[in-house]
Amino acid sequence: MDTFKLSSLLVRGFRNSNAAAVIPEHASRRLLSSISPKIPPPKPSPRESAQSSTSTSTLSLEPRHYALIGLCTLFLGGTAYYNVYYYRNEHGKDTYQPLDRENFRRHKLIKIFPLTHDTSILRFGSSIPETHAGKNSGPLFGGATHMIVKDDTCEIARQYSPVQYFRNGFDLMVKRYDDGSVSRYLHKKAVGDMVEMRGPIVTFPYEPNMVENLGLIAGGTGIAPFIQVIKGVLFNPHDSTKLHLIYANKTEGDILLREELDNLSQEYPDRLKIHYTLDYPPDEIGSGAWKGGKGFISDNMIKKWMPPKSDKTLILVCGPQSMIRHVAGMKEDEDRQGRLGGLLKAAGYTEQQVWKF
Repeated sequence: MDTFKLSSLLVRGFRNSNAAAVIPEHASRRLLSSISPKIPPPKPSPRESAQSSTSTSTLSLEPRHYALIGLCTLFLGGTAYYNVYYYRNEHGKDTYQPLDRENFRRHKLIKIFPLTHDTSILRFGSSIPETHAGKNSGPLFGGATHMIVKDDTCEIARQYSPVQYFRNGFDLMVKRYDDGSVSRYLHKKAVGDMVEMRGPIVTFPYEPNMVENLGLIAGGTGIAPFIQVIKGVLFNPHDSTKLHLIYANKTEGDILLREELDNLSQEYPDRLKIHYTLDYPPDEIGSGAWKGGKGFISDNMIKKWMPPKSDKTLILVCGPQSMIRHVAGMKEDEDRQGRLGGLLKAAGYTEQQVWKF
């Protein structure tokens, strides 16, 4: 009988006899080991040796190894985070470009609000300082401002005055002209597209209480810079300037931002007076008939709705060139006002009392 069989019989014998209650199992195992021949363990295969070596080396890492692994993990994690942040920033998903007066930046179109058949408000995402956004910010960026929009298909740029700045962007009101390269370019844009712009650039510098009365004569989309001025003045508790607006359009449906303007005049009845005039007023009769002005801006409208001539009065004019020429004479160029003419000169206002956009 070989040693293995003898060992098995001994174990079973000890377990089945009364001695099993006296001799513990671990003692029987020591006995068997003493009488069993010393058989060397089998040699591991090369693969098992490699696995054993790897396991041993992993368990026996020194502190400097753990430090190196930590640094590598930190580096790889930082690189991954930067790549994700850069991608989102570049594609405008979570981060908007800041405004820049000097350099063109790509701003993402995030919403479109149709106003009329040919005019829409385009909302662009941008990172704007909180002091320049919101109701109580006063005149934004030191006065009425504009953005320079570039048509990257033909390298033509045009000025547009935002009608609103807010925490994450601004709104441009754009009318489409058949012969307008930039306006057609903007109206072809879809939500998610990028447009190159720079600004805001101050068109008209304004300071609270710089005058007692501010007259505003607007035509069509010329209301855009005036809505900046109106809200900037009315929302500033330290500004007591009174506002007088004549707003000219072709038809009643062409009056832009009318609801907002009417709400402001109702909220500040002693500080904002508005007179609408239409080239083609509706032919309604009765209580719902048109109660505003009819026809082009006239000398009688100037006398009735504009503030009196005074060193404490300033009249601003913005609209189509034909309207500006009719009301105040042509502007010489973008930087020079040119001589005063038109209805305002005939009414006795001076060049120091009129500003043409």
